[in-house]
Amino acid sequence: MEGFNLRRFLSAVVALQVLLVAGTVGFRLILDESWISSLYRAVVTVSLTGLDTKPEGAAAELFTIFLLASGVAIFLYVAGSIVELLARTVLTGGARRKRHIIENLSDHFIVCGYGRVGRRVAAELRAGGAECVVVDVNPEAVGAAADDGFHVVLGDGTEDADLERAGLGNARGLVASSDSDENNLYITLSAKAMRPDVVIVARAS
Repeated sequence: MEGFNLRRFLSAVVALQVLLVAGTVGFRLILDESWISSLYRAVVTVSLTGLDTKPEGAAAELFTIFLLASGVAIFLYVAGSIVELLARTVLTGGARRKRHIIENLSDHFIVCGYGRVGRRVAAELRAGGAECVVVDVNPEAVGAAADDGFHVVLGDGTEDADLERAGLGNARGLVASSDSDENNLYITLSAKAMRPDVVIVARAS
């Protein structure tokens, strides 16, 4: 999983196991309990599930405090790593589904630039029954387009890869509605180089 440090996660798991072993041996030596009782005390202490009985003696109490503090640190790290992994899985799965939907579109329109003009154009196209994919480099504009119910690609219409992500290969047409005439020219040239037959309408100030 991209962005998830598996090595650090495994290191934390190993550290947890080492702490349990150290706790078992420590309680065995300090309290002279059986190995099973020492393991049980170590598990309930490290896992923060509570203490069966208060250990007798200052050494045992200090050792218990050490195990509790170490257990808290390790469990917080492991729990954080698991939450991060789950969150990335959900986000990645959602992005993959959206990408799959766009890849399966055909006869749609690509609107590059979701400013004042782009919003009006996208709304008019949707009113006419056409599917639209909005491409914009501004995350806020992309978020607004998504809120308005459009398929979105966070990217630059001047980049071939971003036009491909927007499904240019199957698109009916493209609208270059950036606030910059220069960008609209580049968008037009890039799109025509990839799809000479595609219909393009470019805004010019």
